[in-house]
Amino acid sequence: ITTPTMTVNNVTVAVEEGMVEIPVTISNNPGIAFLNVKVQYDDSVLKLNLASASDVLDGFSYTKPKNYKNGCNLVWYTDYVEEPVDGEAFTLRFLILDEEALGNHEITLTINEAYDNDYNDVPLKVVNGLLTLTN
Repeated sequence: ITTPTMTVNNVTVAVEEGMVEIPVTISNNPGIAFLNVKVQYDDSVLKLNLASASDVLDGFSYTKPKNYKNGCNLVWYTDYVEEPVDGEAFTLRFLILDEEALGNHEITLTINEAYDNDYNDVPLKVVNGLLTLTN
């Protein structure tokens, strides 16, 4: 049996871009129907301004946080998952606030809750990612 895993992709971007999109993928998806995840990052360098569903969560309902801020929770849910798929679950879009903050910045996820169709807990392993800002 392989462990269901959510991975924040490592991304490198030039600070002059002013914005960056970071994909979050899931592998070995057993059929997640409800996902509540906390996003954390260095808010002196980055500002989260959007989270959008990708292939895996496409068609799910989304409960947007009151404010996109460091430590906010993102929630997706659906009535029923027909066939679980692996791939890109969602994308995080950040504005780059500090053009002097070159180097690596960790983007971390904490899974608050994840359930399948039968409300069974899905223990998701998380692989956090690095955003590397360059000139």
